[in-house]
Amino acid sequence: MFLRGVEGEAFSGKGWLSLEELGVWVKQRVYAESGKQQLPQFGSMHGEGQFVFLKAGAQVNGARLVLALPWGLSRFSNLKT
Repeated sequence: MFLRGVEGEAFSGKGWLSLEELGVWVKQRVYAESGKQQLPQFGSMHGEGQFVFLKAGAQVNGARLVLALPWGLSRFSNLKT
């Protein structure tokens, strides 16, 4: 469900999606598609700001987006694109 959301289903016509919006979307979809048998929970990340996903090909004007990973990119060095 998470992948369906970030691949485009959860964006609601926008070019971006906050982590909180994605969490609500996933929760509602899982609940509906499981016949009201599953109700996932999600929490919040500590700190300031909001994690934002950009839809593939979306253009965001006037916004500066920064990705900060506390462990650095070296953790992902073995991933293939």
